[in-house]
Amino acid sequence: MKRLIGKCNPRRDKDFVEVDSAIIPLNFEKVDGFNIPVGCGASFVSSQNGKVCLFTGWSHEIPLYYSIYRDNLYWHEQQLALPRQMRPVLVERGQAVIWHPERGITTYEIEPIPRPPIRSDEVSLDEAVEEYLNLILDAVGNRIKSSIHPVAVSQSGGLDSCLVAWALHTLGINFVPMVACSSLEDWDYQMAQLVLSQIGMEPMPILITPQMLPELFDEAVFCYESTQFDNLQMAAANVAIARQCRELGIKTIFNGHAHDDLMGSEGLVQGKFKQLQGTASERWRDARRDSMSGFGMEKMFSTVFRRHGIKVQMPFFDTDLANWVFSQTTNTIPAKARKPFARLATRKVLPVGEWSREVYNRHGYITGAGFYEDNIRPAIEEHLEKAKIVFAYLKTQDWRKVASQHSAEPIHEESTN
Repeated sequence: MKRLIGKCNPRRDKDFVEVDSAIIPLNFEKVDGFNIPVGCGASFVSSQNGKVCLFTGWSHEIPLYYSIYRDNLYWHEQQLALPRQMRPVLVERGQAVIWHPERGITTYEIEPIPRPPIRSDEVSLDEAVEEYLNLILDAVGNRIKSSIHPVAVSQSGGLDSCLVAWALHTLGINFVPMVACSSLEDWDYQMAQLVLSQIGMEPMPILITPQMLPELFDEAVFCYESTQFDNLQMAAANVAIARQCRELGIKTIFNGHAHDDLMGSEGLVQGKFKQLQGTASERWRDARRDSMSGFGMEKMFSTVFRRHGIKVQMPFFDTDLANWVFSQTTNTIPAKARKPFARLATRKVLPVGEWSREVYNRHGYITGAGFYEDNIRPAIEEHLEKAKIVFAYLKTQDWRKVASQHSAEPIHEESTN
């Protein structure tokens, strides 16, 4: 894995090409002389013929920002690590940005989020479930081909990461399922243990104590560059997992992000669905695809692991899978928040879990965030407030200092406070 960090003066520097992709690139689109990899979850940086091209595929898991300063184009995965004389600009999903020093910036829309026609050949639910599960296997399998082993899964007790674990196991891949938790009694750990026992596996608990939180939150803010409440506490849990991955020599980590967007379980998707025009199936497709345009959850996860040299794989950001899901009618994938189709499919391969009603009623909601339990909640809320101060301080730091810290090896010493 190579982080997308650099600068270029195309009138002076040598031509180059850098690609970071989820799967092996199969297709390319030629734009203004650049061969841009599409359909493979790629980010791409290249310089040739006196121009620089930056591209982020619709399904790439990490944002790419750029800024122009003193005849150089700078790019980085972190906003605060770029010159701020020009406010850093995000390369949007599916967008190519080409900079010519004399002519300035030209933007091209290359790879939009999939918007397939609604299928007219509806199949039975059983057939749809089989197609869906096979596409998940393909998405995971294609990403394994471009991944370095050993492999881990950022595991929770919810169906998203459990489906990824099932797919890896079905494909015969050895992996380490890691669950961030504050206690072995946490719902996520308990449910992950219950689910994984069905495929003969045991999750690895990554225990987080109140004493660890200062360092975890400091690094989480540094990587995530935001203090958004839910995502930041998840980012802190990811820091703990990333440090353990690094100690174990893990090179690639999978997760279940984007499945909620595909299936429409977020509240904003439900609201958008009611506002759009078209048939119910078209509105449901468009509301869900719109929810995938940002980088919030993806940046929260990816920046932490990439800083530790660990490649991130998000198989639910798969073009074939997205095309299939978005093409289904609401008879197959209902416009409901609790992912009924995904729950039905998961019961076919992992019969017992929070998606089976008797277990759900007994154990309650599975958070996936790692540590919502009472024994650590007060400390989390305290450090979330402190994180706002840390972030405000970071924004005052010289960009060169921030960039040098992102380039350096992260320090892992546990706090003794």
